[in-house]
Amino acid sequence: MMGIGRSLTTIIALGVMLVSFGMVLPSSSANDGQKIAINYKTGERVDIKPLDDLGNPYCGEYDAWDLWVYDNYSWDYSWVDAGQWIRDKTTPAGVETIAPRVDGNGYMLPYVLWLEQSREWRSERTLQDVVSHKPMPESGMFAFMAEGEMDDTIKNEYLLAMAKQRAAKYPIIPDWVMEMNPMQAQALYALEDGRWVIESLEMIPGFVETGSQIVYRLYGPNGELLPNPHKPTGTNWQDIIWDYYSIYGSPHFDIRPEVFQDGQVYDRSNVMEVSGYTVLFNNDTQDILAVWDYDGTHLYDADWKRFPNVCDIQTRSIRYGERFPSRWREIYYAQRDVYKPPNQH
Repeated sequence: MMGIGRSLTTIIALGVMLVSFGMVLPSSSANDGQKIAINYKTGERVDIKPLDDLGNPYCGEYDAWDLWVYDNYSWDYSWVDAGQWIRDKTTPAGVETIAPRVDGNGYMLPYVLWLEQSREWRSERTLQDVVSHKPMPESGMFAFMAEGEMDDTIKNEYLLAMAKQRAAKYPIIPDWVMEMNPMQAQALYALEDGRWVIESLEMIPGFVETGSQIVYRLYGPNGELLPNPHKPTGTNWQDIIWDYYSIYGSPHFDIRPEVFQDGQVYDRSNVMEVSGYTVLFNNDTQDILAVWDYDGTHLYDADWKRFPNVCDIQTRSIRYGERFPSRWREIYYAQRDVYKPPNQH
């Protein structure tokens, strides 16, 4: 669940164009009441058609918050030729902000449908794309900004629907995890065989500098503490189920340093964690040298290159061995069809 109880301005991170990213609604140049959506990359505009238009392919699929979005179209945003969006006025306190999508024919997509469709245009992002910092593909959709006061009932239904959309992509969190002290379960890692790795923050007696350390422990499906194959507790979560640091002895790991013009010395190889994968890559070329799965299985090129859509949890299901977000309790409630603000967890 994402930010339940907070203003929607900061909540709507599931593929939404937010004001903070400069992707919002243009003003109608003639101010004639015609609702307009803009492609934030190209500046191309499209007139937004009424929801009850006879040709609307989404008719009958709109929820209450979609009707609110259409009725609360805002003219307070403008597109600047330099490629920026600006808000013409100061955002009033207490208002909610949502950025929906409009297709090329001018029909507004139901927001839940947009989240589902966004999987398709994000589905080709690979491990190499992530390591190389390749930009995300664009959807080709248009956007506008809706802004105003929202009825609490509609808002809560909206927040629960958005949270359920995301929570459905995670393995079901067991009740015994929820019963743990928040310090005992800061983050979770679900394993394919039903085991869980739990990240906790533990105090260190007599340790003055920070007084605490991050510790990882292995649990069975029913919450039983399991002996770890490699270490009693790990400083890296993978290290308690496989010999994680052995990758630095891999023949793929080049320990010869590189000296750059600034006089700094860098390793030729580097390691990145991506969606449960451990990726070894060349620092200079950013080419992937080797990949290990969350359980230590070394994946050959033919294996890891076929895994698409590795980095955007908003539009895909979580992989086993991938870190749950720190706000995992909201996911727990949403999986049980319950809306609960963070301060009530």
